[in-house]
Amino acid sequence: MNLQETIRRILKEETNPLNSALRRVSFTDDDVIHFLKKFSLRFLNDINDMDLLITKICNFTAYELIEPGLLHMSDEDADNAVDELSKKLKDKYSDLIMGYVNDLISIDDNETYCFRKHSDRYMDMLKNRGFGECVKGWVNFMGKYGSWFPDLDWDEIKEKISSNPNKYLLIKNPLENHPYEYYFSVLKKS
Repeated sequence: MNLQETIRRILKEETNPLNSALRRVSFTDDDVIHFLKKFSLRFLNDINDMDLLITKICNFTAYELIEPGLLHMSDEDADNAVDELSKKLKDKYSDLIMGYVNDLISIDDNETYCFRKHSDRYMDMLKNRGFGECVKGWVNFMGKYGSWFPDLDWDEIKEKISSNPNKYLLIKNPLENHPYEYYFSVLKKS
């Protein structure tokens, strides 16, 4: 390869918006999977077409992963970088996303699940700030609250609250892998 070809190759790599963004950020496969799960849960109830769902999940994941690396770019270059990374994520992780969503849908039921955000550890109503809401069906519940904490093993949580219905299970303490100064609990009504 001569000098001119080498210069052309380097310039082509340097002017690629995705390469430029990736040089400014770092993430691991665990980060990618974390965001894929988070957005799978967030958009679970929004789209009935699996291909559109996977595309939307990959778009949001791509943006979340490289957003700090996009700040120096024009809108067009940033959009191109996100689109390119989204396509790569879709090629690599479509089966993982489809399996994750199908596994979640397969354990759907018609039970009532409640989510509670509370300031007092023992939910003393006189001291408590926060809110609580109940949702019918596991998929609807996960679509509404699962993306709050995609790092949790929701299958294990479902087993625990199913074996001990009508009793809140504490799933997060204040500032435990989340920025909130609240406790979070869930329960299954029987």
